[in-house]
Amino acid sequence: MILAAAVCLPSDALAKKKNKKAKAKAAVTEEESSVAEEDVIALSETEITLGVGEVHSLQVKGLDPEQIVLWGSSNEELAQVNKSGKVKALKPGKVKIRATFGSGTKLICIVRIPQVSLSKEEFSLTKGKKKTLKIKGSSAAAKWKSSNPNVASVDEKGVVRAVSYGKTKIKAKIGSVTLSCILRVWDPVIDKEEVYLLRGDAVRVRADNCSDNVKWSVANKEIASVSSAGVVTAKKEGRTKLRMKADGVVVTCPITVATAKLSVSDTTIMTGEKMRIKVTGSAKKGTWSSSAPDRMSVSSKGVCKALLCGDVDITYTVGDSRRTCHFLIGDSKAAEVYGQDLAQRNSGISSLRNEVLGSDSPYRFMQGSCTDGKYGYFILGDHLYRPYCALIKIRLNDWKVVDRKTGLKLYHGNDMAYDSKRGRLMVVHGDGDQTGISFLDPKTLEIEGSVHLDSRVYGLAYDPIRDRFITAVTGKDKVEVRDSDWNTLYTFNHVGKNGFTRQSLDCDKGNIYLLQSYMNKGTSRVLVYSRQGYYRYTIYIGGYREAESLFHVGDRYIVTYNSTSYNGGQIYETALRRFYQIRMVPGEGDGENVIRMMANGADVQLPRMRFTCGNRSFLGWRAYRCSDEKNLYRNPETGKKKWYRSGSQPSGWKLYLIPDEKEMGSFSNRAGDCITLTAIWE
Repeated sequence: MILAAAVCLPSDALAKKKNKKAKAKAAVTEEESSVAEEDVIALSETEITLGVGEVHSLQVKGLDPEQIVLWGSSNEELAQVNKSGKVKALKPGKVKIRATFGSGTKLICIVRIPQVSLSKEEFSLTKGKKKTLKIKGSSAAAKWKSSNPNVASVDEKGVVRAVSYGKTKIKAKIGSVTLSCILRVWDPVIDKEEVYLLRGDAVRVRADNCSDNVKWSVANKEIASVSSAGVVTAKKEGRTKLRMKADGVVVTCPITVATAKLSVSDTTIMTGEKMRIKVTGSAKKGTWSSSAPDRMSVSSKGVCKALLCGDVDITYTVGDSRRTCHFLIGDSKAAEVYGQDLAQRNSGISSLRNEVLGSDSPYRFMQGSCTDGKYGYFILGDHLYRPYCALIKIRLNDWKVVDRKTGLKLYHGNDMAYDSKRGRLMVVHGDGDQTGISFLDPKTLEIEGSVHLDSRVYGLAYDPIRDRFITAVTGKDKVEVRDSDWNTLYTFNHVGKNGFTRQSLDCDKGNIYLLQSYMNKGTSRVLVYSRQGYYRYTIYIGGYREAESLFHVGDRYIVTYNSTSYNGGQIYETALRRFYQIRMVPGEGDGENVIRMMANGADVQLPRMRFTCGNRSFLGWRAYRCSDEKNLYRNPETGKKKWYRSGSQPSGWKLYLIPDEKEMGSFSNRAGDCITLTAIWE
């Protein structure tokens, strides 16, 4: 075994050696630390947060002041930095600010720019009020502006002042960000300085320049009331106040309730006539106006003058109320002519019930009628208002009854029309089933079907040219024009009853005729309207109890009446326009009467004579004029012709027998006249 020898040093020598090493190490460390502190270069901040518009200066520490530093931004839209290291935040986001120096050394500071907003996105103020807006997310000063200074102003501190009613934008520009909010300025007002109403009337008062949060009230609810929608209703004469509260503002206006009544409300007047409408009551003086000044004028004192035919409303306006008088203006000349009983001639049937059904028949009320061009169809209703009727078919040429049917369930049978396209009769049911219309076969007079409408009707007509149905509405002054499927195309209003009872409806190529009767005055009228619903004129017919129905064949019009005793109906031929009638009869010969309607003053071309009288020869037509009971005479020497009563003709004058197919001048200038031409045989 070999042993290593250990060498031992004295303890003092060892301690000295250790201290010497420690001092040497400490000296080296101190020297290194001094050099490191002198060599470290850094930014004053490596991460900061700036609000939009705010400014902060960055510095490079540990760098020789003589060295040049280049500053830069990674996104100059978000933040900018100048050559001195001053950073300005422009828009929300995150950006790096760089400091470059020496041989390319870069130092970075992260700048965070949070979102900014106004303390209000939308708000409202009442006129004259103020409010301060603040910017959230930044302490930088902003530039304030109002898009409409007339509505609201704003100062440099964001203090907004409401100037007038309207809407504007309040804008704040901070950095490169523009913030805005909507401002509505309220200035609550009532659209009336005063509410003036006649008792029973109502008017809506509107709150303007305010929000929808409006509350209404009236000081004295006995005089007037107001709804939540601002509708003021006049209840009693007197004065009170209307109160409106909105957006913290209270506005009031006076309410006056008065009375006024017109002396006329719905009347008929003829062209050239004048009428003054008087006003009574407590109301203040109002103003007058005419809906058609060309038809009727009205003075400031309510004096009305009829100028042209038509419908006119004369309105008296006082405050928020109106009172209206409806005028039906007729042609004074037409009224003079049509008002004569002479315009009508009895067909020879004085009572359909007595002469056709028998005097003991329960069917007493004349109701509706129509024609298919050759035959007339007439309905009689049950006198106890049971839902059954009698239908009578009459040949119009000679007024001969060709068929009849009783026990038809047609209720009141109020009116009739003939549907020529479908070859059927139509009957309005009337009482008991006022929406129903039945269809009948004109040959068998049997009911074949029915339809129910969406309106209650009393009158019915058919337009074969346009294939349309025309109905008059029960209880209303309204006429409906319907398509072939009974759908309503359009409606128009006609003049009110004014004492007249609605009865019947008829139409032709150009006009719609509404028949009305005045029970207590024994007169009737026909209102004539265009197909579009424009009033044209009124025809007055009189002398009978109650006109019930109306139809026409060409220019030949048939009107039926109920007499005072309701004995089943009288039938009259009526000249509804300025026409007279020529009736050609066979005399002692054979053949059906020929009837022509001629316009007053028009020349006459007589048709070819088609009557026969055995082996006898036709000599000519003897002319008799019904209006003055005169015959046509001729002077054989001069050939001059003139009308005379029999026995009053000059000596030597003979009855003039008009040759066949002779062209003549006008036989009459009087509407409703009838010229009877009787065939004379040799």
